[in-house]
Formats: sequence, C-alpha cells, structure tokens
Amino acid sequence: MTRVALIALAALIIFGVVVSVLPAPKSEGLAVVTLEGVKLELYPAADPDATWFFQAKEVRYNPETRESTINNLERGKRIVKNELDSTIQTESIVIDSQDNIRTQQAEIYVLKNCIRVKLGKASGIQVFIDQNQGYRAPYADVRSANYKGTGEPLTASFDLKTKFELGNPKDEFIQGGNERCVNGKLIQEKK
Repeated sequence: MTRVALIALAALIIFGVVVSVLPAPKSEGLAVVTLEGVKLELYPAADPDATWFFQAKEVRYNPETRESTINNLERGKRIVKNELDSTIQTESIVIDSQDNIRTQQAEIYVLKNCIRVKLGKASGIQVFIDQNQGYRAPYADVRSANYKGTGEPLTASFDLKTKFELGNPKDEFIQGGNERCVNGKLIQEKK
C-alpha cells in the first residue's frame, strides 16, 4: 500500500516538474481595431459642457493602451453648450484613456475671439490638449485682430484668454488696426 502511494507521489512530482519546464503558451494581445471613413464624437468626462467632433479617413483603437489614433484628420471642432467654440487642424491626433489629446502640431482657431494659434513644431515635444486645463505646447504662433506673437512654451485655457502664458514672447500689440472680430471671423474695416 505504501509502495503504491510512493509510486503515485513520485509520478505526481515528475508530472509537476515536466509541466513546470514546458514553455508557457504565448498570450496574444488584444487586436487593434481600425475603422475607415469615421465621424467620431468625444465627450470628455473632465469637461462635460464640451464635445469634440472629428471626421477622419482612419481611426485606430488600441484596447491595451485604451488610446485612439485619428489619422488623416479631415475636420475637427469643439462645441461648448451647443455653440461652435473652436476648430482644430492637424494630420493626426491621439486620444488617451482620460480623453486628453496629443499631436505633433496643430492649428487652433477660437471663434469667440478670432484667435488663430499654430501649436508645436515638426519634431520634439508634443502638443497636449488637457480636457481640464486647455493647451500646452512647446511653441506657439498666435494671431488675432490686435495681437501677433510667437514664443515657447505656451500654456493656455481653451478660450486663450482666461489663462494665457507664452514664454519668451516676441509679440506685438496692434493699436488702431483695420481688423475686428465679427461672428467668429476677422473682418477688414475700411478706413
């Protein structure tokens, strides 16, 4: 009886050793999902009054990182309380799991103040659009009816007015210029 028990115990030990040295099956990651010809709406939890709308040729979602990459962006806009707030132009963006947006370069146009801002450079630190705070960029070129400036870095609120910090600015305030902001468009005034 003890002999049978010892043989069974030895067999279990040998089986355990054999199983432990076998290579583990490779776990396959979740597949990246690719969609083409997409209209995407983003409802940031951190900014419940805002909705971002994107139209793109391709959106890739990676379930492991929970990030969406929008390639060949055709149109991008931000709506706040059912009114068009701003537009964004760029080649591609990444939306992270917190709804924040990253891109290499972007051009933002804020309709309320008729401010156009080119953010970022072709290489280096990315532009970051934080749904809680606004824009952070390593470089900015800002244009409006009464202001022209460049500098690095930029930290600004979404309206580019409440908070606007432009480091090392090279700027010019235009007094008595012939442009003014009317319904989201810069209008040339006749003198």
